[in-house]
Amino acid sequence: PTGGRIYGVVFDDRNGNGLQDGDEPGIPGMTIKLDTVTGQPVAEAQTDSLGQYAFNDLMAQSYHLYVVVPAGWTPTSVVDYYLNPGNRAVERNFGLQPPPPTPTPLPTGQLIAFAWNDLNQDGRIDPGEPPLAGAQVIVYDATGEVEIDRGITDGDGRVIFDLPAPNDYLITYQPPLGMAPSTPTQYSILLNPGTELEIPFGSYDAYPKLYLPQILTGN
Repeated sequence: PTGGRIYGVVFDDRNGNGLQDGDEPGIPGMTIKLDTVTGQPVAEAQTDSLGQYAFNDLMAQSYHLYVVVPAGWTPTSVVDYYLNPGNRAVERNFGLQPPPPTPTPLPTGQLIAFAWNDLNQDGRIDPGEPPLAGAQVIVYDATGEVEIDRGITDGDGRVIFDLPAPNDYLITYQPPLGMAPSTPTQYSILLNPGTELEIPFGSYDAYPKLYLPQILTGN
């Protein structure tokens, strides 16, 4: 005998309680499969615009009914059933939650701190004055109270920060041990999206090296 029917809805279970509430719409385009209990395919359906599906005129036998859960989706109800509708109509609904939305990347700007050895201590980058490694640069928020990032200048005298923009920041500089600054050691800046902003910091030897003549003694 035939005449059994299995029907239902696949819905967006927003509150995760496994039941379709009034504000939870059906999900179109979901695949529902009906197999025998031994795994032989019987029928397949796609949910309609309201998330509904139906298998009609079924023989009176046991079936395996299940929804194909797409990658990233989370089931909130039973996703497969073993049942025998006989010549009755049996309703089985499936609750799913979609994957969380991919966050939109925030726009950024690039801050480049450049340190150099200001040999003549004039606060300007002159020819022949080399880059300075080992200086520490710290980036704070506009209040100067929350540290955002920090770094040490490399062999090219630079440390690079990719920061959310537009934003105001406070940049502070600490020369390597034994050196003193020849420029301001902090700046308040506005960093705009998609821009590169370079801030120069000069330092000089605070304790110049003293070379003594070599004294040779004989026996």
